[in-house]
Amino acid sequence: MHESASISIDNGDAVIDAATLAEWLNIDLETLTHGIESGAVRTLVEKGEGEDAGRMRLTARYGERQACMILEADGRLTPATPPPESQRPVKPSLMQLLDD
Repeated sequence: MHESASISIDNGDAVIDAATLAEWLNIDLETLTHGIESGAVRTLVEKGEGEDAGRMRLTARYGERQACMILEADGRLTPATPPPESQRPVKPSLMQLLDD
């Protein structure tokens, strides 16, 4: 799942296709779409600095569900532990859904 997930970088921002994000959160596309439109899906993209330069931590939350991946500089994805919401607030998603 992780290496075949559809993620691209556009002007330094991570773009995750809707099917991949729905899979990460274990929800269907209709639920994801509604969650994004209502602000219930929240995302956070953190860009690495120093020894983590070139890496990104991608976090998504929907209700009690959460997913977090590290996007390595070479494009590999590895699961990660999401930061606590109290430490790093996750804002409503500004993501644009991409159709297959």
